[in-house]
Amino acid sequence: MTKRTKFVAAGAALMLGATTLFAGSIDAKSNLSTGYLRNPSRNTEDSRPEAALYNLAGTGFLKQKFSAEVGNQFVFKEYSHKASDAATQSVIGTSTYKDEKPVILYPNVDMVYRFGDFAVSASFHIAAGGGSLDYKKGTGLTKALFLGAAQRQAAAGNSAAAVALQAIAGDSHELEVTSVTYGETIGLAYNWNDTLSVAAGIRFLEATQSMTLSSDNAYWTGAINGQSDAGYDAFGWGVGGIFGVHYKPISKLDLTLQYKTITKMRMEFTDVQGSALSAMLGIAEGDKFDNDLPSELNTGIGYQLLDSLYLSTSFNYYFNSHADVSSAFSPDKNIDWDDSWEIACGADWQLSPKVLLSTGTLYSRQGSQDDVNNALSPVLDSLSFAVGVEYQAMKQLTITYGAMYTLYKEADYTASGITFELDKTVFQMALSATYAY
Repeated sequence: MTKRTKFVAAGAALMLGATTLFAGSIDAKSNLSTGYLRNPSRNTEDSRPEAALYNLAGTGFLKQKFSAEVGNQFVFKEYSHKASDAATQSVIGTSTYKDEKPVILYPNVDMVYRFGDFAVSASFHIAAGGGSLDYKKGTGLTKALFLGAAQRQAAAGNSAAAVALQAIAGDSHELEVTSVTYGETIGLAYNWNDTLSVAAGIRFLEATQSMTLSSDNAYWTGAINGQSDAGYDAFGWGVGGIFGVHYKPISKLDLTLQYKTITKMRMEFTDVQGSALSAMLGIAEGDKFDNDLPSELNTGIGYQLLDSLYLSTSFNYYFNSHADVSSAFSPDKNIDWDDSWEIACGADWQLSPKVLLSTGTLYSRQGSQDDVNNALSPVLDSLSFAVGVEYQAMKQLTITYGAMYTLYKEADYTASGITFELDKTVFQMALSATYAY
């Protein structure tokens, strides 16, 4: 592989860094509500408006005529990586590069209205991404990109540009990346009888991405034509379907099945700033790349073991290999993610008429490989532990708190001859209020 090819390929990995924050699959998320952080086994939900997010058919069993939830999650994280490559070690170094920027706005709104045997629902949530990365001392990846650009300039005889880019590569810089995919769903459930509910819905997605590179290096403004920073903005949208069934063979047993179709999305660069970024990454305004959200299969089993104790398990499978995920550098070539899955179990204990205690655990098997991952937002297998409480503050008002801590399995990832040692830790909290009558 030539040096030019090597660093362009690394650039493709940089672009993917904007798309994989807090994922249940590679990009799709399962932490859609406060309830998930108190008990991640949500697929049999049928008594709260968050059923609109996890078990659309379950809305047909809600007892209230109208219910609505408003919630927000708070995410505290540390993403880290080291990078090593014999040809570039003098520039990349052996430092650990870290992102520790918290996410304080991560909302969801869910509503369900029942009339007769029907229930109509609507929700707003963060379907994918949902946060920001801020590497204040740069990354091994971006340093390698600058070095690659310097080598190309030197080969072309542009010695001044090569010296400038070499200096920037060896100096610190700041990389900021933001990625949010907003989701809105509208669903309709029909309660066939007391034992069976079926549902269908439509999901709208709007994805935004942005990246900014900045530096105090003396060569920086010259390299980007006098601008203070370099970066891009991108936008894409898509529409998908949801189909579900909830069956109660006996009064205490819940069996659920739900399928979300693939959502096709094409991201377009709406703004690109800085000639250095264009030169390194080869992107321009109007360029497009695929960023599909994969189809999902969600199943659940729940059982009312005691009058005060409900146990459940949930399984989610993400068909990542069916989704087209590419970059501006190779728009016709998909990134070869494997399918991913997660399994959760949880318990809800009605301590008193006003207090419900919850706990649960979740294991997530991601679709990354030794040569397919993300240096900036690592995609790692994980084990999560959750706990939370619901408090009925008034007859029609319930307050919910949830907290989840996730342990991740460290992994090495090699792309274009550069080896990255990946790790991260995440702690989340959430609060919500639910009104029902």
